[in-house]
Amino acid sequence: MLKLLACALPLAFAMVPIARADDAEFGGFAETAATGAYQTDHPAPLPPGTISSIQAGPMQIVFEATDLVEIQKTFGGTVHNQGEAGSHVIWICYGLGQQTAWFYSDGEMAHGTVSLVALEQGAPLAKWGCAAAPTNLTALDFKVPGIGASTSSVTDRLGSSPPDTNGRLAYVGDTPVDGSESVKYQELVFEAHEGLITAVAASQITID
Repeated sequence: MLKLLACALPLAFAMVPIARADDAEFGGFAETAATGAYQTDHPAPLPPGTISSIQAGPMQIVFEATDLVEIQKTFGGTVHNQGEAGSHVIWICYGLGQQTAWFYSDGEMAHGTVSLVALEQGAPLAKWGCAAAPTNLTALDFKVPGIGASTSSVTDRLGSSPPDTNGRLAYVGDTPVDGSESVKYQELVFEAHEGLITAVAASQITID
């Protein structure tokens, strides 16, 4: 579960559009995954190496390395900065036709770099502050079954995961970082309706 805590924004954020706290509202499946609202009693183990980066059009999104500002420079839009202390969230999102793409940074741990990427079925709500995706951003590739795939294709690939009452399947894993006492935590969360995937989110955060 990614913690939504406060941090000081990096200097780079001063050079791009930043929304005031009341300009937009973090939500959708990104919020579900970031806050652990999907949490099942028995999340399945995530096979090592399943996620390390996400392909967003021409841009490779590397967890804890790609900055939200880099995404804004590539695709446009606004980096939103909402809340304080434990409710502080930073994100940028895009409408891909009838889908919504989210890029989120954990305020305390990620310092403006991407810690979660999500894609969900449905056009973005106006209150989320998402920009229309440019022509070079047409899809996100999580390298696992995505929107429109069957639930069985996910469980065949990753193993069985008991869904919660909202049809959400969660896979979690932790890997020690070589040469340190740090641990890399990863999560992969799906939402399904009538046997088909309607949302997917991947996240990574390293804790010392």
